[in-house]
Amino acid sequence: MPSSSVAWKPCPSYTDEVARGLGVAQDKIASFHSLMRRLECGTVTVPLNHHDPAGREIDIAVTRLAATDRTHRLGAITVLPGGPGNSGYLDPILRAALRNDQMAGLNEHYDIIGFDPRGVGYSTKTACPASQAGPRQPGPLTKQSAREIYDAQIAANQQCARSDPAFLGQLTTENVAKDLDLVRAALGEPELNLLGFSWGTYLGMVYRSLYPQRTGRAFLDSVAPPWTNLVEHTEGAAQAAEANFGRMAAWLARRDALYGLGATTRQVRAEVAELVRAYDRSPRIYSDLQRPIDGSAIADLAKRNSTEWARAGKALAELRTALVPYTSTSPSTGPSTGPSTGPSTGPSTGPSTSPSTSTAASPSTSTAASPSASTSIFASASTGTANFANTPTPTPTRTSSGTGTSASPSSGTGTGTGATAPPTVKELLGAGMMGTPVPGAPEMLNLTMNWSVACNEDDSRPTFDTAWRTYQQLVKRFPATGRGWGLGGAMCQGWPLPVQQATLRRSDGSLVLAGHLHEFMSAYDWTLQTRRAVGGTVYTVADDVHVSSTRVPECAADVARYFETGRIDGGCKGTALPS
Repeated sequence: MPSSSVAWKPCPSYTDEVARGLGVAQDKIASFHSLMRRLECGTVTVPLNHHDPAGREIDIAVTRLAATDRTHRLGAITVLPGGPGNSGYLDPILRAALRNDQMAGLNEHYDIIGFDPRGVGYSTKTACPASQAGPRQPGPLTKQSAREIYDAQIAANQQCARSDPAFLGQLTTENVAKDLDLVRAALGEPELNLLGFSWGTYLGMVYRSLYPQRTGRAFLDSVAPPWTNLVEHTEGAAQAAEANFGRMAAWLARRDALYGLGATTRQVRAEVAELVRAYDRSPRIYSDLQRPIDGSAIADLAKRNSTEWARAGKALAELRTALVPYTSTSPSTGPSTGPSTGPSTGPSTGPSTSPSTSTAASPSTSTAASPSASTSIFASASTGTANFANTPTPTPTRTSSGTGTSASPSSGTGTGTGATAPPTVKELLGAGMMGTPVPGAPEMLNLTMNWSVACNEDDSRPTFDTAWRTYQQLVKRFPATGRGWGLGGAMCQGWPLPVQQATLRRSDGSLVLAGHLHEFMSAYDWTLQTRRAVGGTVYTVADDVHVSSTRVPECAADVARYFETGRIDGGCKGTALPS
C-alpha cells in the first residue's frame, strides 16, 4: 500500500566537479555543500496506477529544506520542475536557497520541497531501447526525406511504447499530480504552495484542478497552454519566435558597424532569411561539429533569446563570411563581413505575438531528431519529430578539447568544407559534441519520461500530409525561424497507447501566472488562455527569457513577497537587453 510517511535516508554526496556541472558558481560551492548537509532526502511509495491502488508500487524521491525560522513557519512550497522529465530533487537548493538573496529568503518561513517526478532521476524509472536512425543529407527538407523522418518516428514510437507499456502508459501529468498529493500527505502538510516552471506550470494547473482545497498560493512561471496539442503548440511557438526575431533584428541593425547584417530591421530580416536559403542550397560540414550547417542551423541562431543575441549575431556574421561566393539581398551601410549587393527584398514576418533561453533546433544528422535538455516538452517536441531514445540522458557535463575527425563534404545539393567551424558557431552549435558526463552526477532530464508524457497527452498525432503542410506553412510564414521547426509538431504519430488528457477547472484560490512578453517557449498568449481557463492573476515579465522570474532580483523580490503576503503587482522588467 502507498506509504503514509516519508522513508528518510542519507542524501547523495556530490563532488565539487558535480556541483559546477549543476551550474553552481565557484564562489557558491561551499554554500552548496553546506545546504546539502541541511537537505533531507527520502522516498514516498505510490501506486503505479492510481486507479489500482493495491497494484504495482513505485517510489517517488523527495527532498526537503526545512524552514530556518520554525516559530514563524508559514508552510511548505513545492517546486514543480519543467520538462516533463526534468529532475526537481535539488531544486530546494538550486532554484531557491542558492539562486539569489530574494529566493533564499523564502526558506526562512517555508519548507522548500523538491521531488523527482515518476520516471525521472532517483524515482522509479525506465528507459526506451535505443532505435537506429540513418543519416540524412543536410540541406532543404524535401518531401521524400520528410516522409522518411515521419516513418522513422512511427517506428521509434512503437518500439518505445511497447517496451514497457504498463509503466510508460502511466506517465502522465495527472498521475504526477496524484503522486504529489500523496507526497503532501506523507509530509503531514494540510496544503502545498506551488512554485512551477515551464511544464511545471501545467502540473500546477492540474494539481490545483484536482485538489483546490489542498492548494495554497501558486506562482507559475513561463506558463504552458491549457491544452496538449503539439501541432497547435508548434504553430504558437513559431509565431512568437519570429516575432521575437524582429526584436533581435532591430538590435543587430543598431550595431551594423559590428555585425554587418544590415542597418535596418528590414535589412537584417532579409539578410537572415537569405542565409537560411543559401545554407540550404550550400550546406557546410565542419569536422568539429556533429550537425551540418544548413538552413535549420541559421534558423536556430535566429531563435535565440536576448541573452544570446550578441553571440548569435557574431555567429551569423561568421557564417555569412564563410558562405563564399555569396550574394546578399540586403545592403548594409556598416562594415561588411562579406560581400553584399542587391536591393532589400526581405518579406515581412507573420503577426507579432507576445517566449530557454531556448536553443532548440532541428537537428539534421539523422532521420529522427532529439530535443535539447534545455527545452520544455512542448518546445522540444516542436523542433520536429523526435526519437528521444537516440539521445543519451543529459547530465552535468565537462568540456574537453579535440577537433574531432574530418567529415566528408556533403553530396547532392550544396558542398561541405571539412574545415573546422568558425569559433562562435562552434560555441553555440557544437556544445553537444564537446560535453562528457561528470562522474557521480544526478540525472537532470529523463528523455523517456519526456517522450512518454508528450505522446500520452498529445491529441494531434497528425498524418504525414498534415505534418508536411504545416512545415511548408511555417517556412513560408516565418522566413528567418520557420525552417527550424521540423515537421510542425509531428512527434507522436504511431504512438500505440491511448490519449490521456487532464481536465482543468477554475477555482478561487490564489494563483499568479507569470507570462514573458516576448518568449516563444511559453508564448505570452498561452498565459492569457490559461487565465481564461483556470483563473488567476497575470504577472507580465517584459523579456524573452524562459523562466527568468526568480533569476532577476527585481522579479524574484515580487515572487518572495507574494509567498509571504499573498500580494503581487502587475509585473517586472525581467532580463535586461544586452548593451
